[in-house]
Amino acid sequence: MKTLHRIAILLALLIGAIAAYSYSSQTGMFIFVVLGVALEIAFWLKLIPRRKIKT
Repeated sequence: MKTLHRIAILLALLIGAIAAYSYSSQTGMFIFVVLGVALEIAFWLKLIPRRKIKT
């Protein structure tokens, strides 16, 4: 279930980023470019899992 949940979050972030980029190109509003960048960064951070450092 955890893998399915992670994939769903990744798809939602990617779709949100694409939608924000698309809307910003149509309206010319810079805030949607910023929103798209933020969603894309969140996508990449969720895609690459962090390793836990054992001490």
